[in-house]
Amino acid sequence: MRTIVVCAEDTYPPEMTPRREHLLASAQALTDHLWLERLFRDHDVRVEALWLDVVEGDIRRWDPEQRRFELLADSGLSELLAAMRRRAGVFDA
Repeated sequence: MRTIVVCAEDTYPPEMTPRREHLLASAQALTDHLWLERLFRDHDVRVEALWLDVVEGDIRRWDPEQRRFELLADSGLSELLAAMRRRAGVFDA
């Protein structure tokens, strides 16, 4: 395992609901936990936060550098999944 994905879903985009804070806090709790943080660092495991908008069908990914959720269009989602496969050592034939 190289990536842990923490997901939330709602009928609103993340910037319109306080539920996004629960998602981000859950993801942060994993990375802040003393034992898990060390394990993740030693094994190069990343934690990703994804937001599923069930009305629009959009998937948004938390970008910690921008401090906002970015919409994953088809290419962005494909890129995320490809990066996760690479990190897991799975390569497409």
